[in-house]
Amino acid sequence: MSTRARKIARLRNKEYRDAFVASQIGIGLPFQIRALREQREWKQSELAEKAGMLQPRISAVETPGGAKFTLDTLRRIASAFDVALVVKFVPFSELVDQSEDFNPDTFRVPGFGDDPGLVERKEPESAPSDPNIAVAPLPLRTKSS
Repeated sequence: MSTRARKIARLRNKEYRDAFVASQIGIGLPFQIRALREQREWKQSELAEKAGMLQPRISAVETPGGAKFTLDTLRRIASAFDVALVVKFVPFSELVDQSEDFNPDTFRVPGFGDDPGLVERKEPESAPSDPNIAVAPLPLRTKSS
């Protein structure tokens, strides 16, 4: 039996489901916060300053089970990293899949300025872009012209 199948079998128990969700939050978030900080080559004190927190609080949020997360704390950390924060309810199958793909390489998230999905695509220029150059419209041609 695969680990995924074992998890699914255990998830039939409500207490296990609740503990599973709590463990994914309590373990996954600290690892991602640490990975994002290390990706940027920041010290905990740098993240603390950017998030308006104290360094011991950053140490706690980077330690699995070391802190309870509030949405405000996560929002401040996301702002410090200049990344979006998504909090949503999902089916257990999605959480199981995410737990199976737990890999620090997937924790890398570019900040807004480095987000390849937001790079502006240049439109081809159809007219001069110099505001000092006037472009006169072509006269309309009529059938009698």
